[in-house]
Amino acid sequence: MTESKQRYLGEVIKVNQSLVMVNGLKKVVVGEVLKFRSGQWGQVREIEEPGAEAVVFSRESIKVGTKVAGTGSRFKLRTHEQLLGKVYNALGEKIVGTKNEAHLMKGHETKVQPAGIEVRERISQALETGVPVVDLMVPMGEGQRELLVGDRTTGKSDLALKILEFQVSRGAIGVYACIGKRKSEIMAVVSRLKKAKILKKCVVVAASSADSLGEIFEAPYAAMTISEYFMSRGKRVILVMDDLSTHAQFYRELALLGQSFPGRESYPGDIFYVHSSLLERAGNFSKKEGSISCLPICHTKAGDLTGYIPTNLMSMTDGHVYFDNELYVKGVRPAINPFLSVTRVGRQAQTPLRRELSRELLSLITQYEKTQRYTKFGAELSESFKRILSRGESLWRFLRNEQWLNLDSKVISYLGVMILIGKWSAKKEIKIDDDFIDKVEKLVDGCSDLSTIKKKLVKRLIKNVE
Repeated sequence: MTESKQRYLGEVIKVNQSLVMVNGLKKVVVGEVLKFRSGQWGQVREIEEPGAEAVVFSRESIKVGTKVAGTGSRFKLRTHEQLLGKVYNALGEKIVGTKNEAHLMKGHETKVQPAGIEVRERISQALETGVPVVDLMVPMGEGQRELLVGDRTTGKSDLALKILEFQVSRGAIGVYACIGKRKSEIMAVVSRLKKAKILKKCVVVAASSADSLGEIFEAPYAAMTISEYFMSRGKRVILVMDDLSTHAQFYRELALLGQSFPGRESYPGDIFYVHSSLLERAGNFSKKEGSISCLPICHTKAGDLTGYIPTNLMSMTDGHVYFDNELYVKGVRPAINPFLSVTRVGRQAQTPLRRELSRELLSLITQYEKTQRYTKFGAELSESFKRILSRGESLWRFLRNEQWLNLDSKVISYLGVMILIGKWSAKKEIKIDDDFIDKVEKLVDGCSDLSTIKKKLVKRLIKNVE
């Protein structure tokens, strides 16, 4: 854009931190990108007397009287294959590298309406995570939006990264949005992706807590736009939004600065629309396109799932994985409570064998928890109760030990059945080599239901578990 006076149609008449009031831009529309003579970029947030309210994408202060011009373009983001392996801010600028002024007006719009039902497909393919407690108790499907919810520092981001690593190593594209994070936390995410040797298949969109309110607000939209680009090219995309509760807090701050009428907990009235219109863009699409499996993260306070933002997000996603602070304090990893976790569409993507197995294992855990109550009274237990306790302890040991992470889905199914029939206690370490996996796959592939595989295992065990 040139610096000619003819292009500067208005000027700043009021400054309120990240928000400015601009007068003289009569033809601008909501969402239009603005260019300030001082070099900053902005975006029209509202049209009101005496002019337009705009959010500035910079922490640098803007003075009253600064000239400003409308660009005639909405916020757009350049998308291409070269995004992979790099870290960008919410404006599409590389964190390390040369900044490009044209990035805001060329490419794909970041705020678009979610695709209609006519281009969507039923979620029918399981999203394997390599985490037994998730794959068995809270299964996911490709294109599902599964909320990771719980108190801070209970392992939500760690699990999201584990799922991302597992899926990217199996051909998916990873997109990780760091929203309002400390720079040390952003670098920790990048370092972990490098250590796992998958950064070249990932894109990190980072908006630190030191960035402007506008940049932090735009971060998840930029991440979703990048995800849609790779999805449109037939790729399976795993999108992590870390986290939307922080995003809501920064949006509340932005709305209060703009004197929007506050609603519940002082959040603006459109907070539900802001998140729902974003998350609805994920899903499983037609065969010519791919899928976007979204893992938004949300924080609770003192384990309260009834908070405003958690309940909002739970209502617009396809289930949630609840991280229990009490389990985390006890050293359980991952600290997932399967009784308070929900999956609404994941089970339809399971095989009949896996579906039956999940049901049986959940029943076993329930019986185990009930039986434990009797032991507190010193009551003499029958052989059936002792069997439930033994197998229940084995199952919890399997689900709550990091030793059993990153396992193939068929191996997880095999070990789950072994626990059900009382042939494995999860105490003995198993050598998971190629030969073992081949044997397990042949066994599981030859069984269409749970009773068949039980009968086979009673007669014959694979050598590694004998």
